[in-house]
Amino acid sequence: MPDITMPKLSDTMEEGKILRWLKQPGEAVQAGDILVEVETDKADMEIEAEQTGTLREIRLHEGEAGAVGAVIAVLEEPGSAGEAASRAAPTAGATPTAPAAIAPPPVPAPAAAPAEPAVPRDPAPQSPPASAGREASPPAGTTVKVSPLART
Repeated sequence: MPDITMPKLSDTMEEGKILRWLKQPGEAVQAGDILVEVETDKADMEIEAEQTGTLREIRLHEGEAGAVGAVIAVLEEPGSAGEAASRAAPTAGATPTAPAAIAPPPVPAPAAAPAEPAVPRDPAPQSPPASAGREASPPAGTTVKVSPLART
């Protein structure tokens, strides 16, 4: 199980304070997900997960400070025995969740589309209405900015 440690986010940082956990124990974590917000000596920073897995344990809770390099949480890698067991046996008081929806198989397309009936074409083309090709004019009193190139 990989440990998540307090990173050194600046040259002068010696410890960080946990502001807020965005993931809770038992939640799935993808590499790149934001796990926690940490207050440093200079700024508040978001810490991303470096690996995919399940957050097993939070060791440094909100409001607590920890030295650079201290273990703040434990991440369980996917496929490990603990993760498989936690999925198989729900915890007491937990409501069972529905299995993930499985997409239905794709419907095959028809072999050939039926031919459309021939529509007689009008021998004389009609002229477009007077407003065709023009944008709707802006409301009265509105200033419209136009580049000099577009004016010509």
